[in-house]
Amino acid sequence: MKTYLSISLLCFILFSCSTTKLENEIVKDFLHEKYKNENDVKMIFLINQSLTRNRAIETYEEVYNERDVNYYLNNNFKKKDYWSIDRKGIAILKAKYRNDTIPHYWKKTDFDSLHIPIMEYNKQFQESDIDQHLKHLSKGYKISRPLLFSNKKYALLDFYSYTIIFGDSSARGVYVLEKKDGKWVVINEYFDGVYN
Repeated sequence: MKTYLSISLLCFILFSCSTTKLENEIVKDFLHEKYKNENDVKMIFLINQSLTRNRAIETYEEVYNERDVNYYLNNNFKKKDYWSIDRKGIAILKAKYRNDTIPHYWKKTDFDSLHIPIMEYNKQFQESDIDQHLKHLSKGYKISRPLLFSNKKYALLDFYSYTIIFGDSSARGVYVLEKKDGKWVVINEYFDGVYN
């Protein structure tokens, strides 16, 4: 009996570590892709406090329920079959992640090679910091831990970016990613239509 429990515990730990590593890889690839597309911003920070995963699926569901309204969808994806998760998939993900309401706190050690600094949520700035962030139009990225679906072939995550000093929103949406050629890439993106 002790051997069975020991083996079960070991399998659980290995599975958890494998999933966490995969989630961190997805976030790292997503951050690199987003940063690469920021033309007017010179400083990007990952905010250490994540968005919650249950909010990601709630936002996706809201957009899915209003899918006839095209402004929820990024223009680049309008001609595709862009609903990666149907009603049944939404129900499965909601059940799986319904208790995931506590934010995760990102650390540098979560990523093997992240070239974007991690900033404390609600950081208090010195005056010299403010000048530096204003000069470079610094942005903060808040990202949920990914929700994995279709046998870990796809991932869904919630993303929010804002100007560090002013705190105004520039983008909020949910993204579906797929692994292609060794990297996780965005295949669909949806916006909730709310801009702060």
